[in-house]
Amino acid sequence: PLAQKYQKFETTREMVDGVLYGGMTLVQVIAIVMAQKHTGVDLPPPVDIVVSGADKTELIDLTDLGSILSWGDMVLDEARTYLGGVVESKRGEQVLGITNLLQSLILDDDGLLKIPIIDKGFIAGGVELSLYNVTLVGLDSFAKFEVLKTSGPQAFGNIIRLDKFGVTLRMGLSVEDPNTEQLRRLNTNKLETITVSLIFKDVEIDTSVMLALDRELMRSMKLGSILSIDNISSCLFSTIHAIGIQKLVMTLGNIDEFSIAGFVSAATQQEIDDFTAAVFTNYKPMIIESLPAFTATVVRPLLNNVLQYFMEKA
Repeated sequence: PLAQKYQKFETTREMVDGVLYGGMTLVQVIAIVMAQKHTGVDLPPPVDIVVSGADKTELIDLTDLGSILSWGDMVLDEARTYLGGVVESKRGEQVLGITNLLQSLILDDDGLLKIPIIDKGFIAGGVELSLYNVTLVGLDSFAKFEVLKTSGPQAFGNIIRLDKFGVTLRMGLSVEDPNTEQLRRLNTNKLETITVSLIFKDVEIDTSVMLALDRELMRSMKLGSILSIDNISSCLFSTIHAIGIQKLVMTLGNIDEFSIAGFVSAATQQEIDDFTAAVFTNYKPMIIESLPAFTATVVRPLLNNVLQYFMEKA
């Protein structure tokens, strides 16, 4: 009987409209709470990550890659110089090498990286949702790209700065609402597009990583194993004795946009815009100020847990 009740349950367009409004406001309320908690918090010093179960002589010295490959240091230096240096792009613009490389390989003419999502979506209670794609914005705006700068035998630092960075998510949504059934029949594509965007300005990420690689395992690894998509992650992680992010600090100059467009009614759209404008006016400076401490004390440990998971899986 209980299952039958849920099967008969149907969602209305107004209910989904309210859920989207609640979701957008809830995210911003959480951001305010987290910002209040981390405002004024001092940045912690880099974390020491212990390498256990391996003699230091068994590990690759990142400051001397020539001990593994005679041309290793030269290739790394050349790569860093190109990626972080200014070059002329195919459009005749002066950009960093990393920008030129991304424009040549994966970015479209607008400087966007669109990642399609192969997703059949779901249908429940008269609601149909399908994810279309995720778009990364600002990968053509690198202002600084200093990576893999060794600070020790098993440690390196990275500083990346972009004029703009953000993400846009496109989804399709439909509600089998009897009140709009006749109108929907006139539309051959019943899914309406929803776009959620979060865009930052003047983004800088400063991080240091500890990486302890086994010398003999790296030498014995077969090229075919590395090139196999199915094996690449497990092969690489199997050569690592320890890996961890010792430092992670992210700073912002501004939050340019946090918005949703599509599906919601004009009245709900106005309420969301008004709420977001009020949050930006009253709390945006605090959110921006708290971000370095938040990334250092919350995001860094979470990422290290993810790395540890892959280590154990490998």
